[in-house]
Amino acid sequence: MSDKKRLLELLEKTEREELSSAELSELETLWIAHWEQLDRAKIFDEMVANGELITGIQASRLFDTDTSEENAEEEITISIPWWRRRWTQYAASVMLMVAIGIITYLVLNQKDQIDNISLASQEERFKNDIPAAISGAVLQLADGTEVLLDDKNGVLVSEGAVKIIKDQDRVSYQATAEQLDEKRYNTLVTPQGRYISVMLSDGTIVWLNAASQLQYPVVFTGKERKVKVVGEAYFEVKKNPGQPFIVEANGTQIEVTGTQFNVHAYDDEPEITTTLVEGGVIVRKNNHELHLVPGQQAIVRSEAENNTISLNKTVNISQEIAWTKGLFHFEKASVADIMKELKRWYNLEVEFKAPITEKYYLTISRLEPISKVLRIIEKTGNVRFTIEDRHVVVYP
Repeated sequence: MSDKKRLLELLEKTEREELSSAELSELETLWIAHWEQLDRAKIFDEMVANGELITGIQASRLFDTDTSEENAEEEITISIPWWRRRWTQYAASVMLMVAIGIITYLVLNQKDQIDNISLASQEERFKNDIPAAISGAVLQLADGTEVLLDDKNGVLVSEGAVKIIKDQDRVSYQATAEQLDEKRYNTLVTPQGRYISVMLSDGTIVWLNAASQLQYPVVFTGKERKVKVVGEAYFEVKKNPGQPFIVEANGTQIEVTGTQFNVHAYDDEPEITTTLVEGGVIVRKNNHELHLVPGQQAIVRSEAENNTISLNKTVNISQEIAWTKGLFHFEKASVADIMKELKRWYNLEVEFKAPITEKYYLTISRLEPISKVLRIIEKTGNVRFTIEDRHVVVYP
């Protein structure tokens, strides 16, 4: 049996909680020995897609992936974001992911054997489980009126000659007459524990992650299309070379003509990243600018670091846009980094009893309850959690 096949077999046994101490050591040895050669994203894809290893799971039911001949040799595979389809169309796939929850986990540093945590103890600590984020947002209209979108569908309201419509997890803007002469701005806000997508008046589609917001004109007029984002958003911009699309994020400007890219710009993080998946963008900050090609990332650092811009040519695209596929995907991540993302997605507060220095690899469906994620991290034996209402306490 090849090392690769044995590695997949051991990871599958890990998910079934059938891994012995000897097999854990074997798993660590294989992973570390072949780290440089292994394509971690590909291994996870095979864990999900390989019918021999995971009976009954088909990758096509999990993600809509472009497999046309035209794109067959492209370095980057573009997957349709997971909430583009209506809930009723992918509910079966979601249930499969919840049931299987294939996990890749490992700690970089040599660690002790997995603690023998009793099932009863875990059940007690996780009895106040927290479900995953749901589709929803708050829409702030031009006159300041706020509309809660969680349970609404159909025509929400009209802004002048534009109807604002919600269908499942998508908000869209449809002109009913001539365009507005004046610019009216709407703001779409996703609190912690919510996500949404919006089709703007020009046909551009934007997916908003939890704890994010997007400000945009009801109708684009003038020589450019400009929006502002805080948090994380994935853009699929409608091409219009005569009217460039510009994204502003905390003082950083991203100019495009038609492309797909991810912007990560949370207020509580020191960096703003722009990751280009398709097309081309120009990232500007003060007097600095970078021209990106697909597969590259611009990193804009805070004023404390002189607002510098750097280029990352080896960015892990799969990791950066995993959230658009309905996944958490961490590589060499600290517990603090992991909990920061879980905090936004599950709408919770986090308390650390002591620093934890280990680094983790983790890939799991974002539709799982938080207890599923925490149980997997606990298998390393280096950390424990308790859930108290929406407060998670982290213990070394």
